[in-house]
Amino acid sequence: MSDYSHYHTILKVSAGVLLAAGVCGCRHKDMYMEVDEPVKVRVVFDWRNAPDADPQSMALYLYPVEGGKPLRYIFSGREGGEIHLPFGQYHAICINADNTDWAMLKDMDDPQSASVNVSELSSVSPLRSLVDVVKAHPEFVDGNDNVMDLPHSTWTTGMLGFDARYDGTDKTLVLCPSDPLCYYTVDIYDVEGLEQREEISLTATLSNMSDGVYIFSGNTITKGHALPFILQKGDSSRSLHGEFVTFGENSEVGFTHHLTLYTQTRKATRDGESEGLVIQTKDVSDQVHGAADPHNVHIVIHGASVPEPSKTGGGLTVDVNGWESEYHEMKM
Repeated sequence: MSDYSHYHTILKVSAGVLLAAGVCGCRHKDMYMEVDEPVKVRVVFDWRNAPDADPQSMALYLYPVEGGKPLRYIFSGREGGEIHLPFGQYHAICINADNTDWAMLKDMDDPQSASVNVSELSSVSPLRSLVDVVKAHPEFVDGNDNVMDLPHSTWTTGMLGFDARYDGTDKTLVLCPSDPLCYYTVDIYDVEGLEQREEISLTATLSNMSDGVYIFSGNTITKGHALPFILQKGDSSRSLHGEFVTFGENSEVGFTHHLTLYTQTRKATRDGESEGLVIQTKDVSDQVHGAADPHNVHIVIHGASVPEPSKTGGGLTVDVNGWESEYHEMKM
């Protein structure tokens, strides 16, 4: 073969390679255009961690890893559904979307800072008058005079790095919500003055409880607030019983927890009668910190008294200004 022919052959091969590269480049561009389209994603809420959960709807927040505002989707029921998600990677959090009027959702633009919180007691709460009592006697809630409302049913979780980049297959996002709430019961035994009472409803607080939880990590927020609850007559004629839910405490901080019982009294004076306030309190930190299951805490106290009821029936319903107060420490 002549040098010319050999050179001519090389030109043909080179041209073929360049043509093939051009064709591949065109196909690559077409592929890029395809992956830029939304990716079909099946969202599944797996309730293995909360089998009894009964949300009426679930909210899903998807945060682009590269930055930007989160995308929000609402699913009716608890099963999930199908969405079309822009190409990319995401962090995800979910929370039930029904019955959340009580909740404050904070920092929802940042998945790892997003939290669900309770607010201070509202003006329509039956325990609202307790705020005035606590503010007048902050020493019995460990110096913090914020009285927080109680949380309601909550199911939530978070997940890092869900990949919604196109690879020719449909995607499935599985989230396993759990219940972050703690369930507390309180029993006070050997309560003097209960025998003659058919019904009774008394107000109490537990100090230094958290007002919220981080959705992504499930950790409680490190703040201590007074949490109110009601005590009623228990199984025996000399016992009081109460149950409530809370976000719990932050065990890493080691807060002191005082359980405080507030009762009104009626006292004889030269001018007739006056209202009084009896405050009975006990440090129950050991029982809170030492609970075998921090999500199910049982506090037991022995020894308290119920004074003669006021004209208003024992509830905290009148102005506390000018009240005479008596302080007693309850026994374990």
